[in-house]
Amino acid sequence: MAKFTNSNSEKLLGSLSSELTPVEKEILLNEEMTQTEVSNILKVPVKVEVIAQHELSDVIVRQVRIYAERADGRHPTVYFAESVIPISMNSDQFIAIIREKNMGIGQAVKAMHITQNRHIIDLYADENVISRNYSIEGDKLFILITEVFPRSVLKAID
Repeated sequence: MAKFTNSNSEKLLGSLSSELTPVEKEILLNEEMTQTEVSNILKVPVKVEVIAQHELSDVIVRQVRIYAERADGRHPTVYFAESVIPISMNSDQFIAIIREKNMGIGQAVKAMHITQNRHIIDLYADENVISRNYSIEGDKLFILITEVFPRSVLKAID
């Protein structure tokens, strides 16, 4: 189970709070897998598509598009995420799963049953997007993630 360890998250949200809807606040402060949370909010399956993944020195940089699977066959993008995964700070098994590109970061962590802590680094909002930067940390686990959510997708459900 994930746990946010940053007691500062409410303080980070404080400056943005008046600009955000309840759903946006829920997403930004979510303590579990973002994909699952967004799927529950939208009430449709949400899938991960790796759109780019590169290894540079000792780091994997991964960009994903998370999209809603709609009954009408459309797959609108719900949010984007970019992850920075230092290879030497993560287990060989976790890195092998990431290199396969078959699942999201949260799914990979869950599949390995790693106890994790999440630390919100920063939150952002403007008229078009909300975003957050956070880390996921555990035993032989360290990832930095930036998630960007187009507000137009979320307005339809608020």
